[in-house]
Amino acid sequence: MKTWNSTLLALVAATTACFNWGTRPKDFEPAMGPRGARVALRVRGESADRLGELIAVDSAGITIDNGKFVRIAWARVDALDVAQLGRDYDIRFGEEVTQEKRARLALVSRFPQGLARIPIPIDSLITDARIRSSRYEDRRVAVEEGYRRVGADFPAMGEHWLNVPTLLAGHLDPAKPTFLVYADVRGQPTLLGVGFAFISHGDSLPAHLPGWPERWHEHSGLLADESGAVMTRETQPSRTHLWVMHAWTRFDNPDGEFAAENWALPYLRAGRATPHHLDGSAARALSLTVGGDEFFRGLLTDAGFRPATTAARIDSLIASARAHALEAASDQELGRVWSDFQTTLAAISGPQALALLRPAHAALEAHR
Repeated sequence: MKTWNSTLLALVAATTACFNWGTRPKDFEPAMGPRGARVALRVRGESADRLGELIAVDSAGITIDNGKFVRIAWARVDALDVAQLGRDYDIRFGEEVTQEKRARLALVSRFPQGLARIPIPIDSLITDARIRSSRYEDRRVAVEEGYRRVGADFPAMGEHWLNVPTLLAGHLDPAKPTFLVYADVRGQPTLLGVGFAFISHGDSLPAHLPGWPERWHEHSGLLADESGAVMTRETQPSRTHLWVMHAWTRFDNPDGEFAAENWALPYLRAGRATPHHLDGSAARALSLTVGGDEFFRGLLTDAGFRPATTAARIDSLIASARAHALEAASDQELGRVWSDFQTTLAAISGPQALALLRPAHAALEAHR
């Protein structure tokens, strides 16, 4: 980056940086006049620097203003030079960006000094939602405010409670997430997390969404089809797209806060501690003991793999696997229960039925 110093001197001469250290957004008017830090950003694979104002920094990446708002994921950031602030604020080629470095950069960005019609950083959105959704711990409040359950009770995701007017409003409100995630834990509906959904049309992508694109996945079907199986039914191409983001705000997910499926959930429902190294097969076997048996029976039925000719054998297989899972004393034994279940199911219904049991999202690939 031989041109950085001369270029940044020219930028500094043209505008003066002004910082409001540690100010909270609610206490500071949107920054219409004072500018944030001026930066030169090198994006991986590009030969020239992108010059502009540092707008926001969060766990997903960096947003700069170089005539338009551009969000760059951390995986694409090669280096960053911040005008007049020294090496503690710069990102060098090959440097691993720590949480401490991100926090330092966030302080000299436009956020948290104040935002005006600027995309909300994902960390701010989720932190705000985590605090402001606490009233929905009482599900009666959610019902009063228009949330309704859609779809099944998924073994790794619980129940989705959707607010349709919020979905159709076309913007993200941390005080009223698009949907809430509940699970029955020891007989009580328990709020585990929140989710946001956004509808787009045509070929345009909603790149303005916080955490885009890493935290979002597209649905080809309904929100009710959120998890649990890779359905083989054919769908017609659509010009309308539904994008979904999960956040496990009240229950840790071993695969990360934003992973769609959480296979620690069967352990919570069963009153067992989540193992340090989660095994997806063991978790799926355990789920049979806490409602997953009904889920998988319905799943096989809906997909046409439980016809009248084999229904009794499949029901017997599910009941037997559940009984063995209840008797299993270790995750290793639970893993064998799930392996045996899949082998017998394939013998009864054919190997195609096993496609239903694969992770619907990429989060579990490491546990398969």
